[in-house]
Amino acid sequence: MMSTFLRKSLMIAVWGLIGLMMTAQSQTLPTGKNIATGSKWNGTDKSFVETLPPAGPVRSIAESERSAGVLISYPRCIPMELVIELSKDDTVYTIVANESEKAIAVSEYTAAGVNMSLFSPLCILFLS
Repeated sequence: MMSTFLRKSLMIAVWGLIGLMMTAQSQTLPTGKNIATGSKWNGTDKSFVETLPPAGPVRSIAESERSAGVLISYPRCIPMELVIELSKDDTVYTIVANESEKAIAVSEYTAAGVNMSLFSPLCILFLS
């Protein structure tokens, strides 16, 4: 026979789990919300330049096909050893926010021994 303390503890745990499951299912995600401004996107604001479609047929690349390169953002969230290993075979495209970050990334990669002949920094300015 269970003691009163164990019975009460078990009931509290069960009701707590039921309460967590109920509240987790009722929350909605802010779909289409701009994180920077907090406003909802109305579908008319285009912060990109529309271009012509590509010439020729567009083909999806298979998962098993050889890659042409690897895309890394800077500051990176992957170990430098992985960047070094990837640079042995593929072009390493690194997205940096500005020229100063580009210089820091190049110096870090050079000091670590990344194959710089296959390194290609992409300077992308993020507009807010």
